[in-house]
Amino acid sequence: MSYPELQQWVLERVALGGSEKEANASSRMVAAMATRLGVPPSELPDNAVSLHFSDAKGKGIGASGRKYGVALRSWLRYARERSASVKSHATPQAITDPDFLAWEDALLGEGRNEETFKRYARAVTDLCHIVGKPPRELTKPDITRALRVISDRIEARKGRPMRAGYRNSFIAALRSFYFCLEIQNPPTQFIRSQRGASDKTKPIEEDDYERLCAGALQLMEENRGAGGDAAVYDWARRHYAATLVMGTAGVRIGTARRLRPAWVQPRDGWPHFRVPGQATKGHEAHDARWIPCPTETAAWLSENFQAHEAIYPLEWNSTRATNEFKSFAERFGVFTHPHQLRALVADVVYDTTGGNVKAVKVQLDHDDDATSLGYVSDRRAVSKVRHHMDTTNVHLARPTTRKAANVVSMARPAKNSEPIPF
Repeated sequence: MSYPELQQWVLERVALGGSEKEANASSRMVAAMATRLGVPPSELPDNAVSLHFSDAKGKGIGASGRKYGVALRSWLRYARERSASVKSHATPQAITDPDFLAWEDALLGEGRNEETFKRYARAVTDLCHIVGKPPRELTKPDITRALRVISDRIEARKGRPMRAGYRNSFIAALRSFYFCLEIQNPPTQFIRSQRGASDKTKPIEEDDYERLCAGALQLMEENRGAGGDAAVYDWARRHYAATLVMGTAGVRIGTARRLRPAWVQPRDGWPHFRVPGQATKGHEAHDARWIPCPTETAAWLSENFQAHEAIYPLEWNSTRATNEFKSFAERFGVFTHPHQLRALVADVVYDTTGGNVKAVKVQLDHDDDATSLGYVSDRRAVSKVRHHMDTTNVHLARPTTRKAANVVSMARPAKNSEPIPF
């Protein structure tokens, strides 16, 4: 039996970036329960799954039943929120809302991609459905209540509260909406982002970093030439390159996966990665970014990669690259995240410049000092002075297996510069 409301549900899930295959599967499960129980989908009870599998004779509902439960909860939440929004005529039903279309145009005009907009739109729509108001009418109590509802749902489903990063994604989406539509005095100005207990900004231990480098190099040596396994050699070569560029230049995994020797260019006497804007986080429409690169890293890439050969296969996205790198590290008994290599570079830069946050900012390609401070403030007291720096000659060299003492100064203070307080 066909249910128009389920078809509309599928269309809206797909419009918000959901998987069409998963949406159709959920729709079929909800339709099956409604047909079996003889009620419209909108009148399905909370225990519809148990009633649907009532003839299981004590065997339990199993994995299929759990999938039905997920589909039912998703549908009932949608149906109830849709009913409330129809009564208030306030909540946008899809991203065809005029405000959302204007928001999309503004984001794309800034160089953001369509996937970013879909994620933002899904987050804002979820908040609006919970409180029954459009984004323009949301208040701070509305947002706080909606976030609490979402946290309660996550805790009921996963047995833990909502993570700080997930909560912050809703706040970031709302801030983007208000900023792009130039809304004055948005409610988000009174809501602070939470800082989670993530280990990503904690640096990897130098012994672990050296173990990754040595392990990859050993695999390359063992499988080099006609007598070795070409697939293993290529696997080790790519992961060693990623380890090298993240652990010496501090690039993000999303940038590292696309790096190639052709991007290494001299600037002010030092090699730099000239990274196109679309390969840098948050800079799709901006000019190329210049990231200082150690001489040894640049030389190794040129020797072992073709000029336009990317470190990881082009079909890998950042998530795939992250998971593959973590698997590579686990092979050598190192449990880490790619961002922890970036944090290690922040430590090296901070130490070798005498606690200069500006140098960390330049090396990690941050837009503001506050982000860079987040990498170092938890591990040591941050200096209360900021130096005028000539950051055009910032150069980084990490200890490597070839030369353990290869650590050089990161930057030169500008002539006649005096420290100034924050």
